[in-house]
Amino acid sequence: MRGRNLFGMLSAVTLGLTSCATAPMEASAVPTSPHSLIYTYLMAHGMAFGYVMGGNVDQKGLELLVAIDHNAQLSVANELKQPSAEHLQQANQAVETLLAFVTPPNATVSTHRRAADQATR
Repeated sequence: MRGRNLFGMLSAVTLGLTSCATAPMEASAVPTSPHSLIYTYLMAHGMAFGYVMGGNVDQKGLELLVAIDHNAQLSVANELKQPSAEHLQQANQAVETLLAFVTPPNATVSTHRRAADQATR
């Protein structure tokens, strides 16, 4: 039962993030919550946990995932402590890299995964 709930939640998150990725940021008339970056990071962090629990990661991949997750966490914290357009962009990019790393290659956002893979080589 827990596995189905987790799968359902991850599916909803993936669909929600996919729709966000297809909508241009400038066209959004609704201001985002200051907490939306935190929520997005926490969802991505949870997806990373599920990725590891799935057993499809070797030692090198685990070390890379920990580094990517830590970078995302620090980037989000930096944006919260010292808000700026640059820090927001860095935090968004770090969270996107984390999402790309834990997203299956056949998912809609797989182009981000390939970009993250190329960036880490």
